[in-house]
Amino acid sequence: MAVSPAPSERATYRTVVLLRRSEKLKLERLASQEKVSSAEVIRRFIRSGEEMLKLRKDEEVIGAALKIIRTAVAEANESMTRTMDKVDALHLELQQRKLQ
Repeated sequence: MAVSPAPSERATYRTVVLLRRSEKLKLERLASQEKVSSAEVIRRFIRSGEEMLKLRKDEEVIGAALKIIRTAVAEANESMTRTMDKVDALHLELQQRKLQ
């Protein structure tokens, strides 16, 4: 069920958009599938565009956070490995002292 736009939101401006033939065919196919005009498909994409950009930004932030976490985990693993090496060396030293 389509909701009519408010009077102030009715289409009142004409914009010319140059498309490649393949893009024009895709636009027409989408419009046909949705049983709406090509202009309506474009309007819908514009309305949803902000959300798509927000999601992309969110993905970039998550990607950056994951990179920081990966680095922190690698550093923690290296630190734990060095500590375990020191504990192993100390353990061997203590065993050698007991044998003497």
